[in-house]
Formats: sequence, C-alpha cells, structure tokens
Amino acid sequence: MHVRVFLARYRSYDPCSDCGGTRLNREARSYRVDELDLATWHRLSIAEANAHVRHLTCRDAGAARACEVLRTRLQYLEAVGLGHLALDRQARTLSGGEAQRVSLTAALGTSLVGALFVVDEPTVGLHVTDVPPLVEALRALARAGNAVVVIEHDPRVVAACDRVVELGPGAGPHGGRILFDGTPAELAKRADLPSSA
Repeated sequence: MHVRVFLARYRSYDPCSDCGGTRLNREARSYRVDELDLATWHRLSIAEANAHVRHLTCRDAGAARACEVLRTRLQYLEAVGLGHLALDRQARTLSGGEAQRVSLTAALGTSLVGALFVVDEPTVGLHVTDVPPLVEALRALARAGNAVVVIEHDPRVVAACDRVVELGPGAGPHGGRILFDGTPAELAKRADLPSSA
C-alpha cells in the first residue's frame, strides 16, 4: 500500500488530447447509431440510453439480437436504481452499493442457474422508491434456480426473503449467535429480539 501511495504522486488522470477522453480512436468515433456517435452514447445516462435503445429499429436479425441484449441489460441497470449513472462512469468511482448492483445485473443478464450469490447491503445509497425493483431483481435470480444470500437491514428487503437468519446480539466480538432462524412472518411475531440486532 505504501508503494501505491508513493507512486500516486507521479500519476494523474488526464484526458487524451487526440480523442478528448472518449477512449475511442478516430474510426470508432465515425460510426453513428440513431444519429449519435459512440462517444455521445457513452456520455448518456443509463436511463437516457435505455430510452434511445427502446426506440431503435433494426434492419436484420443480428442487429435485432444486439438491441435486445442492450435493452435487457439497460433495463436491469435502471430497475436496480442505477439509471442516473453515465455509461462512461469509471468503476473506481462507484460506491460499494452501486458496484454490487452492477454485478447483480451482470448475473441477471447471463441467465446463470445453480449459482450462489452473496449480496452485502445492496440498498446502501439507494432511494426508497428503488428498493422494490431491486427486491424483484433479487427474486428473479432466485426464481432462475440460484441461491441468493442477502446481508441487509432494510425491513422491506427482509420481508421479501424466503428465510431470515438474525445474528447478534451485538456487532463484532459481541455477535455471532443465531438469534432467529425462520420466515419473515415468524420474525414479525417475535417480540424478544434485541432492538439493535
């Protein structure tokens, strides 16, 4: 770590004078889709790109398949509350919750079956109105035949689970005991759990 800190003094992020920071060569920048070049597409937010892709007309089966893949991935990203992110946003600038939700949509897009997904507090930084679509995305992973383990405190996410395991009674060395193991409905009837658990 100390070497990274030392080298950081001599490293900076500067836009390329030739491409203007688009990271595309001249030939790639010459292509246009729906009157927008690739650099302009990359500057769109996920919600804006999704709206554009929904209205594209495709000329052949290959283009139709590409559009369908794009629509599906963009819809997943928007559904889990990432519609505000620009497509060219660097991964290192994402919050922990945003990075997890990006990974979650990648898993949804690949149609994995029989996999184990462990998601740690995916609602961090998420607006309350975006929680239900996130829950639906997690449920979709489970319905596809995967096991989804979610570490979460949001009551709406907990209520959508098939099984709840409550650990406590405190954090760190004060935790580690199973306080509850059952359904959300059974958890709601319990009055003996610590309020801080």
